[in-house]
Amino acid sequence: MKRVIALMLVLIMSLGVFASCARDENDKGAMIKMYLGSFPESLDPTIMQMDSEITKFLGLIFEPLTRIDENGKVQPALAKNWYSKVDAIDGEYKIVFELVETRWSDGIGVRAEDVVYAWRRILEPETESPYASLLFPIKNAKEVKSGVMTTDKIGIEASGDYELQVTFNEEYDLNLFAETVACIGLSPLRENIVSKDVKNWASKSTTIVTNGPFRLSSIENGKSIVLERSSYYRIIKDEAFDKYVKPYRIIVEFDGNDKVGAEFQEEQFDAGNTFYLGNFTKEGYEKYGKDVKTTKQLSSYNYYFNTTNSLFSDAKTRQALSAALDRNEIAKIVGRGVVPATGFVPHGVFDTTYKTEFRAVAGNTIAPEANISEANRLLSEAGASKGSFTISYYASKTNTVEKAVAEYAKSVWEGLGYTVNLEELRYNQLRTKLYERDFDVLGLDIIGNMTDAFGYLAPYARYYSGSVVSIDLEAAAYTPHYTGIESQEYDDLIDSIVNVTDLGERAGLLHNAEKKLVELMPSAPLYFNVDSYIISKSLSGLKTSYFGFKDLTKLNLKGYLEINAAIEDAKKSTGTSE
Repeated sequence: MKRVIALMLVLIMSLGVFASCARDENDKGAMIKMYLGSFPESLDPTIMQMDSEITKFLGLIFEPLTRIDENGKVQPALAKNWYSKVDAIDGEYKIVFELVETRWSDGIGVRAEDVVYAWRRILEPETESPYASLLFPIKNAKEVKSGVMTTDKIGIEASGDYELQVTFNEEYDLNLFAETVACIGLSPLRENIVSKDVKNWASKSTTIVTNGPFRLSSIENGKSIVLERSSYYRIIKDEAFDKYVKPYRIIVEFDGNDKVGAEFQEEQFDAGNTFYLGNFTKEGYEKYGKDVKTTKQLSSYNYYFNTTNSLFSDAKTRQALSAALDRNEIAKIVGRGVVPATGFVPHGVFDTTYKTEFRAVAGNTIAPEANISEANRLLSEAGASKGSFTISYYASKTNTVEKAVAEYAKSVWEGLGYTVNLEELRYNQLRTKLYERDFDVLGLDIIGNMTDAFGYLAPYARYYSGSVVSIDLEAAAYTPHYTGIESQEYDDLIDSIVNVTDLGERAGLLHNAEKKLVELMPSAPLYFNVDSYIISKSLSGLKTSYFGFKDLTKLNLKGYLEINAAIEDAKKSTGTSE
């Protein structure tokens, strides 16, 4: 009898355990408050972005053909398989990508034609995309971007709903192109969505559609962004709703009323209200110390010189202004683990393979230390006139670092005899200044998201800038880089690289190109960005891509049911909703 009673007690206790583990039918998954990075003004992956942190959002809502894991190896993403072939009929070299079956965030199927549209858009003469040169190995791509051919002549076609066929100018390295298309800027786009409102389609949750694991649920300018698991990502009929993406919502709040930006975020993290901190104040970074994790971001912060300005028309003057800056000091001013720039190509970019790094092989092509005597010598040789100019930079409630860097540069350059003014710009003002070449010196992030040094170096060459191209028959069929730099020698060097696929030869040519660019010095790289973050002990399953943005698809939050309830109660008490 006692044995029967004991067994019954065990059964009852077991049922209690199973009941507590059973999922509430109203439970959609964890809602997790995180601070990924500063507020993104536009989530269009194709355009020139001004802030490297925007990729932290783009990497969650868009998915290109391939991805590069944290070890530097190419992995399938939207494409499940790819192979090369020589066409039996026309003898042309092609690469074929076979796509997985998935859907856009509005339920429409993602098709190969969406990749075709996105890439053609990048190469259209009127598009301002920094990723154009990545596609130049493709047949007729350069000619289309130059305005001498129409987009239907580009060697890109959807040979089926789930098959993309790419034709090249000549035989190309399969692995190199597979690495190239991991760039988030080459993600597919829906023509019927983008064409309705080219400028604003990616700024509103009501108009944007995405193909990544998360979708934009809501966005409130400067205050909050909510990303929600896409119920259409990879899901096939009858599969569990959280099979591919576990968290339900990622909530990013930017505005803390009297405190904003990293200061507010650090308070929220310390109070246990936020579980991931992706940016810091300089003091906060030091406070968290050894708990901070840092990865490469493959981007850099630069000062663009307007070389059409007579003050900066001589390369020696530009070299002098660059040499006078102490990049070690600038890195200290910025904090957060950023690294002094020692070249145009940042850390993490491949040399011959993912096992070798371009920067490690090249060494320092730009000295991180200041050299004032060398700067004065160069200015003397150039016969530089010590006039007045303005440093323009991005500033917002959450971004004060660029102001501090500009103040430092001002003090250094005034020490050389110049009169330097400072100009704070908002996002759209900065973009306008850049596009219209209406600046003297302009500071901005160069966002790479690519592992090939070509993508960082080529845009300075004629035809490779990615800028809007005039289709006026009276005008030149190209637009120079934003800096206005023009060098036939550099153009010829870049032209000689575009179709080279012997990786050793290619790397050698790219190193030569960087050395030449250092001579020209159209811009001054100041520091290499990094992704520094701290994660709560309650959070697990976080993964990092090679480009620094996070993979949140398997993220787990301990005790999320109670946390979800608290979030819902807070929403009710404030009368807010998403």
